[in-house]
Amino acid sequence: MLPMTLTFSDFGGKEKVASPTGELDYTDAEGLNPVAGDLFSYIPWGNIGFFYTSEGNTVSNSLTKIGSTDDIDQIVRLDGQEVTIGIAR
Repeated sequence: MLPMTLTFSDFGGKEKVASPTGELDYTDAEGLNPVAGDLFSYIPWGNIGFFYTSEGNTVSNSLTKIGSTDDIDQIVRLDGQEVTIGIAR
């Protein structure tokens, strides 16, 4: 499904989320103890997001990590912005 361009919005004051158009494959997906910078998918809804804070986050088997970034300031500014996600090489 990569690359994909998505529009992100704030959710819960600690993450920016978007909904991809296709279904993600969760085969062998592991749970996640999220930290700021994690790119994740919330399995029940099939959406993806970036955490921009680690405060109050707990381990969840409903989340799975699909990537990360160290640019937390950019994540915070994602409200209503389109972002293209691809494979880093």
